[in-house]
Amino acid sequence: MMKSIKVNTTGFLFLFFSLLTTEIFSQQIFATRTIDYTEQQLQGLFLGALATLSEDRIPLAYRSRVAGEPKLKCPTFLLLEVKRNLDLFSPDQQSILKQIFIRPQLPLHYVKATGQFKIHYATSGRDSVSSVDSNNSGIPDFVEEVAASLERSSRMAVNDLGYRQPPDDAGVDGPEYDVYIQSLGNGVYGETFAEEEVTETPQNDFRSYIRIDNDFNNGHFTSGVPGAQVTIAHEYLHAIQFGYRTFKTNDEIFYYELSSIWMEDVVYDDVNDYYQYLPGYFQARNSPFNQFTGANLGEAIWNHFLEQKFEDRALLRRPWEIMESGVLAMEAIDRSLRERGSTFADELAEFAVWNYFTGSRADAINFYEEGSAYPEVTLNGDFDLTSEISVNDSSRASTFRYYKFTTLTSGGIVITGSAENAENWRFAAIIIKPGNSVDFHVFNILAGRSLGFIPQFSEIIVVPVNALVVDGDDLPQLSRTFLNFDFKIQSTPATASEQGIKDISPNPFFIPRHPKVVFRFEPVSSNVFEVKVLTSDGRVVKTANLSDGSGALGSGAFSWDGRNDKGEAVASGVYIFLLKQDGFHQFRKFAVIHE
Repeated sequence: MMKSIKVNTTGFLFLFFSLLTTEIFSQQIFATRTIDYTEQQLQGLFLGALATLSEDRIPLAYRSRVAGEPKLKCPTFLLLEVKRNLDLFSPDQQSILKQIFIRPQLPLHYVKATGQFKIHYATSGRDSVSSVDSNNSGIPDFVEEVAASLERSSRMAVNDLGYRQPPDDAGVDGPEYDVYIQSLGNGVYGETFAEEEVTETPQNDFRSYIRIDNDFNNGHFTSGVPGAQVTIAHEYLHAIQFGYRTFKTNDEIFYYELSSIWMEDVVYDDVNDYYQYLPGYFQARNSPFNQFTGANLGEAIWNHFLEQKFEDRALLRRPWEIMESGVLAMEAIDRSLRERGSTFADELAEFAVWNYFTGSRADAINFYEEGSAYPEVTLNGDFDLTSEISVNDSSRASTFRYYKFTTLTSGGIVITGSAENAENWRFAAIIIKPGNSVDFHVFNILAGRSLGFIPQFSEIIVVPVNALVVDGDDLPQLSRTFLNFDFKIQSTPATASEQGIKDISPNPFFIPRHPKVVFRFEPVSSNVFEVKVLTSDGRVVKTANLSDGSGALGSGAFSWDGRNDKGEAVASGVYIFLLKQDGFHQFRKFAVIHE
């Protein structure tokens, strides 16, 4: 019987998830000066800016209100927006805010022999760093670690990955790039201040400096020196980005943060501070790709995906080179992918496929290297498939959904359907056969897709991907970009040509990595059938009559642990699987490899 499922999702607009849940990060808060701020939005910006300060720096009249503000790991773009719109605040608020944009005055500084960076710090008072100096150099260990992190970040970003050095700061506090260590607000790691536009260049680039926390022990997910390390990697890439240009529209901010969070893991692979953002990202899949929300901070894995798939980090630098001329971020991403023979829409679909293989489904060889540490996506539907099922649903721009179907019979599988503005859609079909053999297809839903013969108890995950891109300052329109789609997945009985051996997995069969190899087949009839494993020269090493269930996982499967009929492990080599039933014979080769 055909089953039809109607899923209503348009009422669930996941605007603010995870870390950022107040008016500060509503869709209109980051904008160019053309936006008309409400009084509530201005107050959100004002309190958000104060929340970057340590409590003793916040005027007493505002402390209780600031205490309820969300933790902002990197308030760089909030502060930039406040600075751009400073004249919209009251005179009293302007007086308070202006103090945030004055470079800190700290009594001590440290410049390594390379002369590239100057670290400003204190050893007493509210901004003091730990006095531990294990090498008796006269410089606190924390300051030396910050210096080492700066040089490492610069070496990897500039020398290894080919980004440009940040613009110089025109000699403020000396010729070096300046980093200030201060006590910051609860949970604040650091920020990069776009201080002054570089007038000698045609692009909208800015000189900058960095401010980081003095101990990373105040509501930080990653504390101490590791917290400082990933902060330096993150903020230094912001300084580099400001050398290409600052953001032009609301929906570009996500890419600045996405890239800087990714850079943390490039420079310090073993710290993994970005793991804190992944639960919100994998659970709240209704946030458009280019919408800057707390839930989307976990989208930094987009760069991990491209890096691993294309095996070339230059691809991740290329959008910034394109953006330098004023091209918006989403178009720059698409152009960089077209230079590689792909598109953003195609890669968004495959990105959705990769995001399925996390947690218990992780596959570090074919998908994310660290996928076992990532959460699993939330399914939008989970069904048993006997004949056919239809799904009608909708999703927002640049989002995707997951529908899992478990095949209760073997046979051919066909997916057909339609979508509103179909040119903006990609569909993906993930096929996981018994024995964990994995395949996937990306296709146009109007053309449909035949998946061929699929064994019983396989899992098929259909992933509709709305690849529509909405650019510009009017980010609320992202909330109005629900497009409808429908699809039908059909199972047809196996034909004579589809009967016999269908799959051997894993192949090669690595021992001891794989506990068993599974042979999948479609029986010719319901009568008794026999399977044999032979050496390449025809000697029988294993025989099973499946009428007694010996080694069988089901009517169309046989598992083997690599031992002969005597219980002895077979040697490495090429073997043959033989299926016999009612005069039907079929052979298939496979390999056994002892590691």
